[in-house]
Amino acid sequence: MLYTHVTGTFRAAALVLCLTGIAAAQNTPQNTWIRVTTVKVKPDMVQEWRDITKNEIMPAYKKANIAAYAVWQTSIFGDSYEYDIVVPISKFEQFDGDSPMVKTMKPEDRVRLANRLNKCIVSSHSAGLQMQADISLMKEGARPDLIMVSQVQLQPKNVNAYLSHLKEDQKPVMQKAGLEWWLVYRDIFGSEHTQITTVRSLKNWAEIDAGPIMRRLLSPPEYTRISEKGSALIESSTISMGRLVRDLSY
Repeated sequence: MLYTHVTGTFRAAALVLCLTGIAAAQNTPQNTWIRVTTVKVKPDMVQEWRDITKNEIMPAYKKANIAAYAVWQTSIFGDSYEYDIVVPISKFEQFDGDSPMVKTMKPEDRVRLANRLNKCIVSSHSAGLQMQADISLMKEGARPDLIMVSQVQLQPKNVNAYLSHLKEDQKPVMQKAGLEWWLVYRDIFGSEHTQITTVRSLKNWAEIDAGPIMRRLLSPPEYTRISEKGSALIESSTISMGRLVRDLSY
């Protein structure tokens, strides 16, 4: 659902974030850090992995007072057996202590759980992303089920210019469109430092049929100008779709 090039809902196939619990926990965007763990599950072990997540891992995170735990699955396009697990990073000092599993489970139970998980998982990779609050948009109480995740790879010299482009050229259009979420993240730990991830909420798949937001809301000359400006800064880009797995999230 997030290299090493991480693919998944959050990552180069779309997240992000992101983020249902995070969105509920804050009314306005802040420079929120999130940890995105992309897990590839064996096809014949999906139900076992989901049961473990729902009945063992999620309760442990709640008991450890982790503010949010959201699972996103690649939807329609991409690897159906990849999931992105998104949790907030309140402070990095939280990693100096014991993990939620260590805090809440007996050693023998952790060993049992680890053995079960090892039978389910093909691979796992985590990345740390920081929201760019001055660029992002988030409506209070929004809890989208469907997201579009765009990831762009840039030359180091173009990162700041691209962030300025998002803020000055694209954000006003996204505001006009009334999106519930338009979240901009900079990849910092565990992935390319020159990668920018944006997460856009959708009400349904039919929204895509109407065409790109920028093309719909801008005049043809302005759309061309802004598109060419952004394209000149980008080395490569990918888009993926993700759907929230509500019974595995809080």
